[in-house]
Amino acid sequence: MIVLNLNALDEKRNKVKFQITGDDIDTDSAIILSNHVSLADHFVIAYLARNSCTTTTDSSKLENSIVLPRVNFFSWFLVWRVPTWKVLFNMAKCDENWELDESLLDSVFYKVLHSRTPEWLIMFPEVNIFTHENALIQQQQSSKYCLPLLENVLYPRFSGIFNLVSAIQKSNNFKFTKIYDINLLYSRESNNPKNIFITPTLFDIFTSSSPPITVHIFVKTRFLSRLPQKRSKVERYIEHAWVDKDKQLTEQKKRLINDYQISTSNYHIDLETTALNSSY
Repeated sequence: MIVLNLNALDEKRNKVKFQITGDDIDTDSAIILSNHVSLADHFVIAYLARNSCTTTTDSSKLENSIVLPRVNFFSWFLVWRVPTWKVLFNMAKCDENWELDESLLDSVFYKVLHSRTPEWLIMFPEVNIFTHENALIQQQQSSKYCLPLLENVLYPRFSGIFNLVSAIQKSNNFKFTKIYDINLLYSRESNNPKNIFITPTLFDIFTSSSPPITVHIFVKTRFLSRLPQKRSKVERYIEHAWVDKDKQLTEQKKRLINDYQISTSNYHIDLETTALNSSY
């Protein structure tokens, strides 16, 4: 069994740029909900955990100590920390549609809920990795069933989220108070807008490439106390969050296209100026 190191992604070693915007992230326990762009998302979120703020609101921790959150992914009926090639392969190929029986919630989440260290519980509610083919199929289904039409994300599935939220709410555990709603976007500088936004493979993300890949991470903090307990209301809450996420990604892409075009234009102007100066 080949086990992968989630901490393998490094900004300098892999020559990957990170741009983290939005709300600050602290090291306390939290639920992480993210759109799903690539298998590389798992390593990006692990990077985010390693670079979270070094302050904590938990008074039981030693002052000035650095306690980084431990990364846990909830999928395939399990909470897992270390991915294998087999797990990642299944995630890339399979259509994951499942729900835990309520009687199993305590046993699945027990270690995380009762851990003394900060824990991140991470989910990709879209389940499948976003592709234009998947998006087209979902848009057709959304039109048929009068659901929101999304362009940059897939429509979320609610069973796993409801399992996760129910387990925390029923445990009366005050360790988890925040939800970090994360937008992930990968880009590469290009003068052709069609080539700017990419879906990197693991090979792409771990090998130095030119131009380098930039990972854009936008963070919005939500509070678990504001999440309803009835399933229908939880589903509506997540649906609204994903509609907002889709709009934010649209605006972010527009800004990046404009920035890259300005950058490319300035680069060509500099080349022309250099050529003129060298001709004298």
